[in-house]
Amino acid sequence: MGETDTHLSQVNLVLDSNVFVADFRMSGSGFHTLLNELVRTGHKLYVPQVVVDEAVNKYREWLKKCKDNIDKEIRDLNKRAGISNLCRSISDRRIDELVGNFEDVLTERLLSVDAQICPYPDVTHEELVERALRRRKPFSENGRGYRDALIWETVRDIARNTTEPVVFVTDNVADFCTSDDALHSDLCADLTDYDISPERVSVIRKLDAFVDQYVKPWLEKLDNVKAQLSREEYPGFNLSKEVQKAIPSHLQGALLYAASLGFPPQYEDPTVHEVLGVSDIQVTDVRRLSESDLLICVQAEVECTVIFFVRKAYFYTISPENAPYVWNADYDEQRVGAAASKQIRVEVWLTFDEKQHDVTWMSIESAWDQSIYNAS
Repeated sequence: MGETDTHLSQVNLVLDSNVFVADFRMSGSGFHTLLNELVRTGHKLYVPQVVVDEAVNKYREWLKKCKDNIDKEIRDLNKRAGISNLCRSISDRRIDELVGNFEDVLTERLLSVDAQICPYPDVTHEELVERALRRRKPFSENGRGYRDALIWETVRDIARNTTEPVVFVTDNVADFCTSDDALHSDLCADLTDYDISPERVSVIRKLDAFVDQYVKPWLEKLDNVKAQLSREEYPGFNLSKEVQKAIPSHLQGALLYAASLGFPPQYEDPTVHEVLGVSDIQVTDVRRLSESDLLICVQAEVECTVIFFVRKAYFYTISPENAPYVWNADYDEQRVGAAASKQIRVEVWLTFDEKQHDVTWMSIESAWDQSIYNAS
């Protein structure tokens, strides 16, 4: 089957919990494009109930971690200011409310696009225990993988009960795939046992990659509009000005990856503190979403200040000429607060309503130090 046929065929899409954990609000370009274009493409979306439950639990864990960080900052503030109860934290009751709201929104959003939330599979504890003892994937060598096994049973059931290809999006390739991201032989054997060709089930790591391969080919590419936007000749809309105005508010406070910035892994939680300038705006893609909506991808150069934390044990091994600027030498017992100026490249996705001449949605999808990749 040719590349065009593959990308324009209908598939059954199954999402793992790490897809939701990466974007709890489902507001990034991957979810935005997928959910808005699901009907047009004809793809069927399946989400195992165990994935929903795990995503909700991960959301609770994230909130609790945030609460612990806030509590620590409040204690430090009260101690330094010499004032008790200066600020309040998030109560456990409020966390319960937020978790309940998250589960409701997640479920309602999925059902609104006719996604099927699959019940727990009909598999016995004995079968799962036997699989774990034999260390058959998705169980690991230490026997962990109970939830992954339930998800795999659901994927296999979908393949048994449908005729279209099944695409499983998961970043947990260690438990489902070989070193080259192909489906593991244990799982291929599971499919063969039910007369299912292993070629019908594939794994993709990221939702964005699935959208690139299976959704965007359905969207009309508008090179003429791209050219107009690039030359700032599109009637009634200056994309460059819109992006320059919006990037600071969207990027400030964003948590970035140390490796993508060229930072050593010891630079923890690099966060954009201030955006100093936006330049070199380039339109890289324009697609037709609906009669009046455009999906636009833009890259831009951003000068910014990034703050991060360094363990004191590591910081004192750095030579003075390589040491970062320190804004708090005693941030806590173990870390110093540091900062650095960075020139980064960002990728921005947005939707534009041609009738209303209005940007209706925007998301910064990635940020990186271009010099690192140029050098490599």
